[in-house]
Amino acid sequence: MKPIQLILSGFGPYAAHTTVDFEKLGPGGIYLITGDTGAGKTALFDAICFALYGSASGSGERRTGRSLRSDYASADTMTFVELTFRHLGKTYTVQRNPEYERAKHIGYGTTKQTADASLICEDTQKCVTGVDAVTKAITALLGLTRAQFSQTVMIAQGEFREILTAKSDDRKKLFQKLFHTSLYADLQLRLKEDCTAKKSAVDALEQEISLLLRQIRPEEDFPQAEELLRLCDEDMALQHIMPILRELLQFEKSRKKQLDAQLRLALKELNTQTAACSAAEQVNRDFDELRRAQAKLTAHLAKKESMDALTERLLPSRKALLVLPAYQTAQQAASFLQEQNQAYTAAQNALAATTQKTPAVQKELQEATAANDQCDTYTARITVLERCLPLVQQYHPMVKQMAKAQSAMEQALAESRLADERYSRMKERFYAGQYGLIAADLQEGFPCPVCGATEHPNPAPPAEEPISRQDLEQAEARRNLALDALNRAEKAYLESRQHIAHLTEELQKQQISEQTHPQELSTEIQKLQKTLQAIRQRFRLASEAHTALIAQQTSAANALAAATEQVQSAKAAWNSAQKQYLTALQKQDFADEAAFLSAKCTQQEMQRMEQTVTNYQQETAALQSGCDTLQKRLRGKEYADLQAMRERLRAMRLKQEAAQQAANSVENRILSHTETKDRLAVLQKQRKAESKEYTVLLDLYQTIAGQSAQKAKLSFETYVQQYYFRQVVAAANHRLQVLTDGMFVLRCKKEAKNMRAQVGLDLDVLDRGTGHWRDVSTLSGGESFMASLALALGLSDVVQAQSGAVRLEAMFIDEGFGTLDETALRQALMLLNTLAEGERSIGIISHVAELKAQIDRKIVVKKTRQGSVLHIEN
Repeated sequence: MKPIQLILSGFGPYAAHTTVDFEKLGPGGIYLITGDTGAGKTALFDAICFALYGSASGSGERRTGRSLRSDYASADTMTFVELTFRHLGKTYTVQRNPEYERAKHIGYGTTKQTADASLICEDTQKCVTGVDAVTKAITALLGLTRAQFSQTVMIAQGEFREILTAKSDDRKKLFQKLFHTSLYADLQLRLKEDCTAKKSAVDALEQEISLLLRQIRPEEDFPQAEELLRLCDEDMALQHIMPILRELLQFEKSRKKQLDAQLRLALKELNTQTAACSAAEQVNRDFDELRRAQAKLTAHLAKKESMDALTERLLPSRKALLVLPAYQTAQQAASFLQEQNQAYTAAQNALAATTQKTPAVQKELQEATAANDQCDTYTARITVLERCLPLVQQYHPMVKQMAKAQSAMEQALAESRLADERYSRMKERFYAGQYGLIAADLQEGFPCPVCGATEHPNPAPPAEEPISRQDLEQAEARRNLALDALNRAEKAYLESRQHIAHLTEELQKQQISEQTHPQELSTEIQKLQKTLQAIRQRFRLASEAHTALIAQQTSAANALAAATEQVQSAKAAWNSAQKQYLTALQKQDFADEAAFLSAKCTQQEMQRMEQTVTNYQQETAALQSGCDTLQKRLRGKEYADLQAMRERLRAMRLKQEAAQQAANSVENRILSHTETKDRLAVLQKQRKAESKEYTVLLDLYQTIAGQSAQKAKLSFETYVQQYYFRQVVAAANHRLQVLTDGMFVLRCKKEAKNMRAQVGLDLDVLDRGTGHWRDVSTLSGGESFMASLALALGLSDVVQAQSGAVRLEAMFIDEGFGTLDETALRQALMLLNTLAEGERSIGIISHVAELKAQIDRKIVVKKTRQGSVLHIEN
């Protein structure tokens, strides 16, 4: 990863939009980031690390989240960092902003700007958005987590010693990512899982065998029962149990043959007795049925007299059915006549009611019509008020707006005058400074470039606080901005005043005071609208009532005429029906209407009486026939004693069930023992095969995991990482040789002697001054810096040599050089210059004066009252 351009806005000490163009520093080499303390040098590293990973540089994360926003930034200034970098031949741009408070785009006050991020490949235009998604994409792209980035690419202030004295576990995680050794850890985990699964399979087989053995329970009369139980309970070897189990099966099969013969004999006796009991039960049921049939026949014959009376009633009822139609017609005619009389009376009452309402309805219509004639006047007044209402509503806010615009104009005028005065003073100081610079270069006898004189008796003194052309241009820009603001404020004020004059003129045309409150107009409009609505409603209701009354009078008169005709027609129909009814009574020999009503019945009632007589006759014949059949079947037979027969049958059934149960029990034992024997044989083979596989897997896992009792405690992944670590240490020693004149040499800690401790990735250092090896944590501050720098450079060399996704084309170092003496500093610079040959770039933050003198390319950071600014020197 190599940075191309960094843009900061409202970030850390950088309030304004600030751009760092790394390409101006050249394709490679060393450049220095220098400036006053607290100016914002480390903030550049923080910005790069934040853009990539969402947090500042350094393990302590000095600033995170909301604290990254610049205290110098105005409320409407956006806070973000944008980094453009090149990696593996492609160009990427990542932009990220933290969560912070900003000014609202609409209205007043502030709102919370949520954290966000985006990553785009400029070559493919593929884009990733979202804070977490971008961080994951950057980690995958660079092949480094934020912590690993801090140990290989960007070494923050105070962290050199942490690189040197990092724990083995931390180095393992770093190497796992840098050298892709996670596949060996995955292999170890897979073997562990397979080993655990195979052990579980063997244990499951052992448990199933033990469970099957405890289920073997032979009968007490089996000769070897005790021996077999002892072997099973003690989980003895299957080769001792299987022969006895086969003998047990032969013993049970022999018993099964004996029990099957006993069962066949008991079943034959049971079937014979069951048939005898069934025949006796049928005879007894026939005797019981005969008694019930005879009783039922006797009870049925007792109904004969009532059936004879019902038969005699059928003749007059049949005659009454012939008269029934004439009777029903006469009844319907009488009912219809009564209904028509009632309708005639109702029509008379309705006509009288409508006539009574007429005067009141006509009076209401006249009054409503008179009121309705005034609606046009109300409508015209409402139109005028509605046209004036929006004008009144605009007037009062516009007056306030004009006052606010006037105040803004006065303030803009004051600021414009102040900016102009400041510009004039700075212009005078700028030219005075220029005169001082010219005067400083004047020489006697040489002409002045301003006036041409060769003598200079009174040269301009140098300015105490010279003003740069950039400061003058900024002052001129602020003056122009203030003047533009004044013009806009004056324009806004004039527009407000013209609008108020227009509103006043329009209201006066309608004879409405501009001081009138909008609510007064709204209230008057609502009152007029309600009055107008009430008048129109009253007129509509009165008209509808008058129209309805006329319709009701017409309808009532027509109904009365129709009712008169219907009454006359109903009387004629009743007379005709009554005559036909009396004729029918005489024809069927009924003395009077009372005799007819006594015999009258419906067709359904007639059918029910006839059906009752028929059913009685048929049931009598059926009962008599049933009794005759049963008497014939039971001739010569007696009622049997079923109790004794059932007792004998029950005894035989118990005997058969006992024989069946004994046979089933033996059969179940034979099946169970056979299944157990067969299953044990299968499990014995499976256990042997699974145990063999488990032994092989366990030995392989313990070897790869470094847990073997006969081998060093070194996992396969650590072994591979040690291979790379030795390469890193070897490369680091080349650098350390230059930095310390061969005074110190690094090496990996030796393996443990006792086979118990896990071998790690820790470091020792050889001090050639004493000739002793010691832990790297005992190095002094300057020694630690040189050793850490050598180790970081060695790691960079080895990683670069690998053909993977991790490409370390840039390095950033924050401080640390202040701990070196003059010789060590010169050697460190020589080493870094050698390393930076080609297109690799190394950025250094330092206050050391010698570095400022020896490194030409610089990013100079300056602290101002408005925030930090920077420029590039090359």
